[in-house]
Amino acid sequence: MCASQLLLRRCARAPSVLRLKDGARAASLRRSARSEGKARTCHEAFATAAGASGRMSSSAVWQQDQVDHPRVLTYYGREMAVLDAASDGEVALRYLHRPERVLLIRSHASEAAIALAPRVVKFLSSELGLLVYSDEGCVEQVRESGALDCRDQILPFDARIRPEIDLVVCLGGDGLLLHICSQMFGAGFLPPIASFNLGSMGFMNPFDHTQVFDVLRRIVTRSNDKHPATVRSRLSLSISRKGADGHFHVEQTQVLNDIVLERGNDPGLSNLDAYCDGVLLTRVQADGCVISTTTGSTAYSLSCNGSMVHPMVKAILFTPICPHSLSFRPIILPDTCALIVKPADNARRGAQVRVDGRSIGPLDKQESLLISKSAWPVVVFARRSTSEDWFASVRKCLHWNEMMLEMPFEVDSMDTVQAHDRSTLQTLPGVSHLHREDYLS
Repeated sequence: MCASQLLLRRCARAPSVLRLKDGARAASLRRSARSEGKARTCHEAFATAAGASGRMSSSAVWQQDQVDHPRVLTYYGREMAVLDAASDGEVALRYLHRPERVLLIRSHASEAAIALAPRVVKFLSSELGLLVYSDEGCVEQVRESGALDCRDQILPFDARIRPEIDLVVCLGGDGLLLHICSQMFGAGFLPPIASFNLGSMGFMNPFDHTQVFDVLRRIVTRSNDKHPATVRSRLSLSISRKGADGHFHVEQTQVLNDIVLERGNDPGLSNLDAYCDGVLLTRVQADGCVISTTTGSTAYSLSCNGSMVHPMVKAILFTPICPHSLSFRPIILPDTCALIVKPADNARRGAQVRVDGRSIGPLDKQESLLISKSAWPVVVFARRSTSEDWFASVRKCLHWNEMMLEMPFEVDSMDTVQAHDRSTLQTLPGVSHLHREDYLS
């Protein structure tokens, strides 16, 4: 079975997230793939079929792309929560039932996170009455700490328990959040996440670790209330690889930040062909390229001169890495498109593929990547709103647009200048009163 047929078979197994017309399109694609399979190479058939299936899956995000009505989050057949969108696009999450099971993930590299974990487990279990799961290292540490009255108040987590989790608590930095979204829950939907910053930057972690008890108490005890949330889109990545038996097979994963194709340790240029909805987009002759979500726009893509994009914008970013051509500028594509990237037919070498900072191996000639919007975004509890949290992170973590404010022409003293600056900042649009002092410190 070639890669295109295998990919279409997998797409056909998800009728709950495909429209009827898309099912008919899939059947038509199967027939065309069988009839044209002999006339094409496997990766070309994969590119055509995968491009169409990517367009199908992009319409399946909670069976909508509008944010003007409530949406029910269904997790393994279980209705978990409702997302309500305001007129300004901001989103609030409301649980349909009181959370019962929580997954606690803490950073292994942070002494503060390691020290905090037993207290959080005891709080969740003893005060809030939740059943807590965690990785085996954390389970043993908490049990040995003597913080719990019963060893069964925290249990080891494995993949079979995923459908039962109502809430994920993250004690760490951005890297830990990427690990949760791309590896622990890389196969599909994941529960809402409450993320507390105990890392270096904490761009995606809106809450300080000192707020952990107050925030968790509010989420659990007032679960029927509307809680501000940020919906972060993910990318669905399908890789057509040639196996040891000579047949192509498809590997799939979810991506929160970015997909990077690079030359690796090879001193030469990468030579890649990129297609958008089956049409040749460009030839990438560079050190590589970054294909990112709007969440990833402030990561590797930004260091390659890509634009910062608000997480509520529906887009996919395509950013070259040190391109050979001076006119090769980053572009922003609609998130409804499906991208295919593969080594060019005349390429001297393949490429190395990295997903959210981790290597997933080489991409050899005749192999392909299909990239489209995932049907399973990430819902993270927000401190106040998506916009306020994002603006605060851009200013605090990236020091965006820090400057010396221009003085007026006539001043009596430096005190007058500072008073003028403060009065000006009070009227600046988008400057929250919580952060105005940061501008003046």
